[in-house]
Amino acid sequence: MSNRLLAIVEVSPEARIACQANGCGHAVYKRIHVVSINGSLQVLGSECFKRLFGGAIGGNPAYSSSDGRRLTDAERRMLQENTAQLVAQLEAEHEAAQDPAREKLQRISQSGIAREASGGPPHRFRAPLPVRQPAAPRRHLGPTPEAIRKYEAQAKIDVRAKFDVDPNLPGWRGLVLQRITELSKSDEVPD
Repeated sequence: MSNRLLAIVEVSPEARIACQANGCGHAVYKRIHVVSINGSLQVLGSECFKRLFGGAIGGNPAYSSSDGRRLTDAERRMLQENTAQLVAQLEAEHEAAQDPAREKLQRISQSGIAREASGGPPHRFRAPLPVRQPAAPRRHLGPTPEAIRKYEAQAKIDVRAKFDVDPNLPGWRGLVLQRITELSKSDEVPD
């Protein structure tokens, strides 16, 4: 027989249970691992589970999510008193959750088989509708290179006059670019 992670569960902090690992006995309430070890059921805290099994047992439990399921008070008592009964209940819940999906697949499969058996055409999926491509964005025709040169020349004149600096020096290029933007929006450049 092999070792298998059956479920990860949790209980309220006030209703902690004892870890059943040899020599442990710590009270645990979150991420309680229910494990089948050579056919025998054992309830372990997460640290003992890691210590004992590391990566030897897959991290996905058979009958619960890997996040853990909060147990009711009755289920908690069952975990302590009759773990096998709780595992059977979790297995039944897991199977019931799987049935609707199985039934739907079976109905789809059988409807196709029945159609083919009656001489009707086999079930075919409709082709997806073509995806409509968005219209290409309209190109903004900005100023021509000649206009940009005019804007730049005017911007340098304005920056020199306003701040009494040389606009060709590295620290002032930002002001020149800002003024070019203002001029291009307002069309103030003389011809």
